Amino acid sequence: MRVAVVLLGLTLSTIRVPAAEPAPWTCAARLVEACATRHGRLSSQNGIALRIWLIGTNRVVGLDNDEASLPTTLRKYLDMTSPDHSDVFGDFDICPVEPDTPGHLRRVCVTGARNLVVQPRDGRPPFRLTQTPPDAVRAGVMITSPDGPVAAIDGAPVPAGTAITLVGIDSPQQVWRASIARSVPDSDATKKHAMTGPFYALEVESGGRAPSEPAIAVVGRGEIARAGDVVALRIGNPARNVRVRSCASMEGLHLTLWAGEPLRSPRLWHSYYYVGYDTQPTCTPADTNGIWEIPLSRPVDVDPDLRTWLRQAYDLAG
Repeated sequence: MRVAVVLLGLTLSTIRVPAAEPAPWTCAARLVEACATRHGRLSSQNGIALRIWLIGTNRVVGLDNDEASLPTTLRKYLDMTSPDHSDVFGDFDICPVEPDTPGHLRRVCVTGARNLVVQPRDGRPPFRLTQTPPDAVRAGVMITSPDGPVAAIDGAPVPAGTAITLVGIDSPQQVWRASIARSVPDSDATKKHAMTGPFYALEVESGGRAPSEPAIAVVGRGEIARAGDVVALRIGNPARNVRVRSCASMEGLHLTLWAGEPLRSPRLWHSYYYVGYDTQPTCTPADTNGIWEIPLSRPVDVDPDLRTWLRQAYDLAG
């Protein structure tokens, strides 16, 4: 069966769908191998209800996760009786729960998913799921590496020389001025914190102490105002008084930007920083809730990776 991929004639409207924060993907089964992140297409069907096709291969794996462990924001897309029944493309953290046997559908657990794009089965255009509104301030996460500070900023390439404002999350909040030096590849430092690119080496202006990890890398050079230990940046178009907040989940930090007082104003940006050890959760639902469906209005809106996956799907299905 040939897979039809719709990239043209897409709607320009933006649909915002408030939703509860996805529950963590959980798995009760014992793992038999280390987990790995794979590009895949998650689908629901009769028989083995949930499957992931590993894009670029002819392999399909069956999910051992039960429905209750799926993020609430995905369930309507995987409900076969729903008008929103869809296939979900993305990067899935896949953990085998049984040995790999040739000719046998291997059972796995999924423990996380990112970069999700939904392709409705009724012919509607695809859209991206994001926790960031489309008119938000652009930002990323900065870490330190052996070669200096590196920022992960998703989206279109950021040119060299672009001004960056770094805001630390520790109290009192610190600010550093920097600029994009060049694009850099993935590294052990970025993989350690489960960061996704593109990645950029930063050149920090001289003076003062070096930036501390992690920091939020805001694209642009905003006016800085201080209120005690808290920093506000006047930045964006339209300009906003942007505030920084961080909170802890089980094994990482949720980093956020707000259009005013955190938790009481619209959230403009959200990212996750994996620390790799247990932490005491401090996040509230407002830190992480809210999912937007962002239509992919033109072919250029579709990430090159996604175009490659869809092309591979088309070729393999033929």
